[in-house]
Amino acid sequence: MDMGKVFLFALLGAVIGAVLGIVASLLVTQNNFRVMFLMTFTEVGVIVGLLGGAKIEDRKSIN
Repeated sequence: MDMGKVFLFALLGAVIGAVLGIVASLLVTQNNFRVMFLMTFTEVGVIVGLLGGAKIEDRKSIN
């Protein structure tokens, strides 16, 4: 199992999550919520990226 690809997917998920967090934080006026949105979206992006990368690698190893 190639862990490099899994981490690459996690990084990609983090970048997408961070972009979504920045967009969401621009829509919110209070500073406390901006940081919360940014961190939450980034963490969710990392988790989704890890799960997606692991799922793809798992499928490849079965075939």
